[in-house]
Amino acid sequence: MASQSTVPAKWSPAITATGTTCDWHTNGVEVKGTTVHPVTFAETANVSERIIAAGNIAASAVGVIKTANFLKPGTVTASYDVTGTCDGNHHADIVWHELGTVAARFNYNQVDTIASTKVSATSSAHTAVPLAVALTETGAATGVFSKTIILTGTLAEHNVAYDHDSNGGTPTVNRIYASDGATFTIAYKDASPAATISKTAKADLKAPTITLVQPADNSYTNVTAQTFVLTVEDPASSGGKAAGLATADVDNLVTQVQGAGAGTVSAALTPLLIGTNKFQTSFSQTIATNGATKWWICTKDKVGNTPKFAVTNPKTAVGGAGNHAACTTTPAEPFEVRIDTVAATIVTADTETGGKLTDTVVSSKNVTTWTANTGKKAAVTVAFDDGGADDSGFAYLDSSTVVLSEWTVGGATPSSFKMDTANSATKGKYLVFQMGADQATDARPYIEYTGTSAKDLAGNLLAKFSGTGSTAVGIGRVKAVDNLAAEISATTNVSIAQKEITVTATSSEALSNTPVIQVTRTEPAAGVVANNVNISGTVTQTSTTTWTAKQTIADNDAQGYFVVITGTDTANIQTIYGNDLPAATPKTDILYFELDYADPTISWADAGGNADLTNEVEGAVWITAKFDEDEDNEADYHKDNSTTVTIDSMTFKNKSTAEVLETDITKLFTNDNKDFTLAINLTPGTYNFKIKGTDAMGNSKEANTDVTVIKKTAYSLALKPGVNLVSIPGTPEGDGGNIDTMFGALSVSSVVYYDRAADVAGENPWKTSTKAAGATTFTGDISALEAGKSYFVTSDASATAKVFIKEPTAQLPPTVAVKAGWNAVGYWTPADAATTDMDAYLSSVSWSVVYSYNPTPGQGWSVIRPSGNDTAAKGVGYLVYVTKDGTLTP
Repeated sequence: MASQSTVPAKWSPAITATGTTCDWHTNGVEVKGTTVHPVTFAETANVSERIIAAGNIAASAVGVIKTANFLKPGTVTASYDVTGTCDGNHHADIVWHELGTVAARFNYNQVDTIASTKVSATSSAHTAVPLAVALTETGAATGVFSKTIILTGTLAEHNVAYDHDSNGGTPTVNRIYASDGATFTIAYKDASPAATISKTAKADLKAPTITLVQPADNSYTNVTAQTFVLTVEDPASSGGKAAGLATADVDNLVTQVQGAGAGTVSAALTPLLIGTNKFQTSFSQTIATNGATKWWICTKDKVGNTPKFAVTNPKTAVGGAGNHAACTTTPAEPFEVRIDTVAATIVTADTETGGKLTDTVVSSKNVTTWTANTGKKAAVTVAFDDGGADDSGFAYLDSSTVVLSEWTVGGATPSSFKMDTANSATKGKYLVFQMGADQATDARPYIEYTGTSAKDLAGNLLAKFSGTGSTAVGIGRVKAVDNLAAEISATTNVSIAQKEITVTATSSEALSNTPVIQVTRTEPAAGVVANNVNISGTVTQTSTTTWTAKQTIADNDAQGYFVVITGTDTANIQTIYGNDLPAATPKTDILYFELDYADPTISWADAGGNADLTNEVEGAVWITAKFDEDEDNEADYHKDNSTTVTIDSMTFKNKSTAEVLETDITKLFTNDNKDFTLAINLTPGTYNFKIKGTDAMGNSKEANTDVTVIKKTAYSLALKPGVNLVSIPGTPEGDGGNIDTMFGALSVSSVVYYDRAADVAGENPWKTSTKAAGATTFTGDISALEAGKSYFVTSDASATAKVFIKEPTAQLPPTVAVKAGWNAVGYWTPADAATTDMDAYLSSVSWSVVYSYNPTPGQGWSVIRPSGNDTAAKGVGYLVYVTKDGTLTP
């Protein structure tokens, strides 16, 4: 056989059997040789194939038994293992044949080779980082190498390996960033002849689109025979081409009736090609189950793009798209048709007075929600049952079919109506009528419908209901449940009293029991009531709908109270008055009253507000009696409307002599009837001020206090040895500024003043007065010190000069004329301030520099410039350089 084989081939024996005693033994017939790949001619290791096993020798035609591999010519041998009696009468004749030869001319074991099993993959969407991909041969000596590359739309995942089959193994599969229409270039190096070979492909990332034709999504109908129609189109990618759709991927629709746990796939359908890569698929089915029927299609294009069938925020699923891998599983956004063949019915137990509809916008959609509201007296709510559970696809009333003239409430036609919406929490089951006038809070009107217009959303007619007894139509007229709360109000006989106040509670209807009347010292706010206690008196019913009770207070106490009343009507609806609901500004659901059985208190103050009256300076003295009738400072007292007093009597006397100086209460002045002031001129001594006042509730208080008046204190001007530059802070009383009076008894030898006006006029500006040693009087130009001027005073020793400064009077403030150049200016302070910022003090004139002088050795002149932090001070004199004439206004 080895010498006979000429080409790679499979080998097959043709067998002719003679006799019956010669059989195949254990190894039968075996063929050995070197395998050769039929395409690449690549050789592998030698193989041994047993093509006939042990058994009877039987005839076999060519091709029935053959080797599995192509074998290299020159290497093929066969061996035979027989047993039994094998002779001329019992034997087999075998002729070998070559089958399936693969080439006429070739060099054995000479295959094309590549320089490396690594190739380069490049995406036009991200050319900066190509992928180096290691290929794996698909089989021994196949010469076919492959590798899977996964596309990703996330740039950060480019060229990052991951566990693509999620089996927890080593991440080895590469990902390449792709955008729709991107071009991929795969390049490898051929070893011989040496060359770089590349191929390109386009990325198609666009999934098929699904367009609903009929029935309308989320629509209601009472037609059970439905034809479901949609179109599926595979759009062209950005590269201009589409992968296309296989008919097998658009030939089934899935329906899921109400209550079914999964969908049912239709039989194979015949989709209609209606455009390039666009099919229309239809399926007709009679739906025997009322409620929501969901339906969808599981589709994909030829490269595996599927419409999004699951919700992944922030993106949502595609309407009507199912999971191709689990087609009967309900997807996130199936199409839905709601089949309902039975009209909605009225729910008598939930048809009631009151009710409220609230409009909002949710996800750009208008939403109207119904809530019970016991305060809407003009409203009546009619509730409907659609025959199924919420959101199960059964239809409530269609608001567009409600005709007001076909409805009556309490015999009257409603003035308007509105319904909640199906997309609200209350699902569209409530019809709210507005009447032309408010109803009584205990009203239970009859609702009747006598028309033929009203239908549910599926088109089923609402049955009429009206009348009673033998004339009743349908279920007869429906009596509304009372769901309006009683309205409770409260009043007091007076808003403020001394000892007690009567509270009266009034209800708009009879209550099931006596209301609870409470008071609290904490103001209620937006429904929050705290620290409330039962009113002190017994609650007494005075009529069917009125009750009274009294609140009293102990002597020497004062409080403000808020009234809170809780009552329950015969429909078991509770009402609370006084809890500030609904909250309003100003508050409307509030009643406040006060009880004031406390005497006012009295405190005292002088003109400066000082409570200490033991150091009042002689002259005009003001003493104020301060009546505190305001309990606002009490933590539990909201406010006090009784805060003023009337003065009953007053006595002001000299305590030392017992002389009564004043009893006329008209001499007291006040601007608030709380603080009363007596202005009186007094000489040094001790006095007593007694006063009595009564508040509006009749609570009175009498008190007295001592007032000590002291002599007035002279201003002390301190002098140091040497030349002192000084000033006095105000106008002296009488001749108190006379230099003989001030300095006569002191060791002062001279007083000098620089007169800038005289200097400007060409006169001697230096005005001087001197005193001889041992003398007590001065001679010269200066007789007295004046406020606003500064003087050079020479003293032989430390001394203190005294001068009484006049009290301010009702006259124009002082002024000081200055001339351009140096001016001797003093610190004049009508407000009696110890210091003033220098910039502020000189703000009325233009100046560039100020000097002061201190005779203390090492001190001397100090300079002050504008915009600094220096101050002008009492007793100090200054030389001020003024840049232009002006007037200083201290």
